[in-house]
Amino acid sequence: MTTFALIGEGITGQVVIDALICTVCENAPDGVAMQFLQPLRDSTDLSRQGNFGGWELVLEYSADSNRIREALSTNDFLVIHIDTDLAEHPRFGVPRQDGGKAKAVKTLVEQTRERIIREIGADVFDLYAGQFLFAISVHTIECCLLAVYGKDAAKRQKVDNCQSHINKELDRLDIVYRKDPRCYSDLSREFAKKKAVVKAMEHSESLSMFVDSLPRFEAAAIADG
Repeated sequence: MTTFALIGEGITGQVVIDALICTVCENAPDGVAMQFLQPLRDSTDLSRQGNFGGWELVLEYSADSNRIREALSTNDFLVIHIDTDLAEHPRFGVPRQDGGKAKAVKTLVEQTRERIIREIGADVFDLYAGQFLFAISVHTIECCLLAVYGKDAAKRQKVDNCQSHINKELDRLDIVYRKDPRCYSDLSREFAKKKAVVKAMEHSESLSMFVDSLPRFEAAAIADG
């Protein structure tokens, strides 16, 4: 079994990332298992928590070398999810613009990745480099959902105010939007379809970068006779 530990901003983001990993890695020998480290997740949490966590706790957890080492010693991969909507906050410290213009998505993702690695520390990162995976959403996890549910390419490619946009797109589809794990779980069922993942990748560069970083497994051969 291939195991993934996840540090993220909130449970709603965990739901989306979990769905993507399960589809992309569906051919992993003996399946995929997820361990949610930040925020912790259980049946009670699912019923009462929304987006508990946040980028500050992601960075704080990443800086705890003991917890990072423990996660990597007991799991095949460690996924770290963070949104870039507040990247310009002084404690985050990653400008979203360069010369008055929005940075290219790839540049912003790479600089955010380096920001997290600074918290992890070069010694720990270098030791486990092949096990780290970065799910960096430009600018929020809702943009990943918008890449599927948007009515046209212009909507699917938006990176600003995605929560507002996904709310409007779902209203158009007569789907009630709520910022809670149950709603995000229902919405993420689309990602159980490989075609939906490919569609989302075409419209969300940051989503595509994360999916491309995931391990790939060949389908098991079926024995003759």
